[in-house]
Amino acid sequence: MVKGHFIYDNLIISQHENVKHIFSQLISNLKPKRILEIGTADGGLTLMLRHILNENNLIDSIVKTYDIIEQKNLKNKNVHGIEIITKSPFNYPYSELEYPEEIKEFIQKKGITLVLCDGGYKINEFKLISPLLKVGDVIMAHDYAHDERSEEH
Repeated sequence: MVKGHFIYDNLIISQHENVKHIFSQLISNLKPKRILEIGTADGGLTLMLRHILNENNLIDSIVKTYDIIEQKNLKNKNVHGIEIITKSPFNYPYSELEYPEEIKEFIQKKGITLVLCDGGYKINEFKLISPLLKVGDVIMAHDYAHDERSEEH
């Protein structure tokens, strides 16, 4: 059974509770101009990323997030610097990007792009998006699943 979610600013965040510390370090070091997130889920991580950017004086950095489910709770937060897109950037069998120019244009802008693959098929998301990255960009396939062996200790 997967354990690893908590509430962040009234939104569910499906990650380990130490995720803010880890992403704070990453964003502080990387200083991305934009974050592309595939798989918004309930929007907790998206909002946290925006807050971490703000805490690092990266106010002009953009978070662009894609999910096939409309993100009403996140949209209701009406936070500057988050672009919420309700569609999949991939075709159904995840064999190609549905909107390759849209994704490429976003990633290829000047400055570092951080890409988070956390949608329905992380392996193919990573494979399809990674060729679009520039030198210095970072792509991650992320998720958190509690290790059953740690229950024994």
